[in-house]
Amino acid sequence: MQVKEIEKLSPKELRQRADAVFAKADEKGPSYLIEAQFYMQELSRREDSKIARRDFRMELIVILLIGLEIVIALYEGHEQTNLIASQTQILQNLQTSTKNTADALTEELALEYKVSVNLGTNSDQLSIFNNSKNEITIWGMKIDGRPAKATPNSPISIPANGMANVMIERLYPAFFGKLSRTEYVGLPVTVYIKGSNSREYIVQSTFDFSGQGFKEIKGVPTVSRPQDWSDMISFSPGPSGSQEPSSRPQSSQ
Repeated sequence: MQVKEIEKLSPKELRQRADAVFAKADEKGPSYLIEAQFYMQELSRREDSKIARRDFRMELIVILLIGLEIVIALYEGHEQTNLIASQTQILQNLQTSTKNTADALTEELALEYKVSVNLGTNSDQLSIFNNSKNEITIWGMKIDGRPAKATPNSPISIPANGMANVMIERLYPAFFGKLSRTEYVGLPVTVYIKGSNSREYIVQSTFDFSGQGFKEIKGVPTVSRPQDWSDMISFSPGPSGSQEPSSRPQSSQ
């Protein structure tokens, strides 16, 4: 018998031949057992080969499943990264939108409470015009580097689009008494005010002063700016007297 013939035998045929050889061994002696052992080893070899192929396929399947799991994990990680990036962008857009809204509201509020004041003269009085949308209060003033003086009956309330007159000579009688009656000198005037939201401002302009009074200087603007003055300024008491604000429309100064 050739090897090719043995390889073509099925397991069933190998068992049949082994059984036949075992039967001969029972009749004619143990010399036939070697041939029977050959068939049994061939059956065992084929069984081991079958188990090896099965194990190989199982290991291959496990490797493929692990590879598939890695691919899925990488895909999910990529999707999660994209999701996080998208959520981050949404949060950034929301923050930007919120900031823009807050800035717009702050700007609107600032415009609503913005203080706009002009200083002018009315005979021998300082006229304070309130161009703001809300009421303001006048707390005091000063000329040049002289001590700040509280306005009479301070604070003086001026309604929106209203005005008030202050006799500035009564605040600084000694100063006016020393001035020349024929020559004017330009000196800055500072007025301390508060807006309707209690924010503090200073208003400044320059006027020509003499012993006979004071007058406006053409082309000199009035400057209003926020400044916390209450912790820095201590007003000297001014003379008492009624200073009535007016709500009549104001002219351009």
